[in-house]
Amino acid sequence: MYSSLIPAQYTRIAGDTTEHAIMQKRGILFGIVPSNTTVGTVTIKDAHNVADGTAITMDVAAIGLTQVGKEYGPYGVELTAGLTIQLSSASDSILVIWAPYNQ
Repeated sequence: MYSSLIPAQYTRIAGDTTEHAIMQKRGILFGIVPSNTTVGTVTIKDAHNVADGTAITMDVAAIGLTQVGKEYGPYGVELTAGLTIQLSSASDSILVIWAPYNQ
């Protein structure tokens, strides 16, 4: 069976509370994994650019509080505009697992 996805990629975010543009086109978010994350939350948006006023907040995950990663189903969740991630605490760090559509 043909897959329109390229292999999963990962991005590590650490040490700040800046909103990061991870992917600026349609793709899939598979999960987030805490790494030295103890207190904060992670805001995940379906957005092409940071500070996009029309962005849809997809999730606010409290993985820093629970110390458990978060998977988005066995096939991930589709993001149509892109993916931005923002940590609420500068002392936290996470690993984001994602893949753009291969188009």
